[in-house]
Amino acid sequence: MDNKAQFKLSQIVCLEHKNTCLYGEVVQVITPRNLCWVRPIILAKLSLDSSRDDYFMAEKEVIDVRLTSDLIFPIDLFRPALDMEVIPILAQVEKMDLMAENISSAKSELQNFIKQIWSKNS
Repeated sequence: MDNKAQFKLSQIVCLEHKNTCLYGEVVQVITPRNLCWVRPIILAKLSLDSSRDDYFMAEKEVIDVRLTSDLIFPIDLFRPALDMEVIPILAQVEKMDLMAENISSAKSELQNFIKQIWSKNS
């Protein structure tokens, strides 16, 4: 059985595209349709001059997307997130302000990321 079909409720998963990773919490796996319902938590952008090899050590722009819309995407786009990549970022999110302008900016960033994902996969 595919590991992705075995995602558990509340598991943190990652959706990667270019230098950006969206981390989210699994709300539900919709197995018959090969979809995953995910609640976004963090959008982490690697600086363009960092390489993927340095991901864990590289500086990232972290955007709190907890108050944005849930997503239902094909399960094959996600991978399980590793503890060592998520825990340092989650610690940063706890310190962030949830002010109106930050929420608006987060929605815009997430929307742009989704557009990039769909343009790549369509």
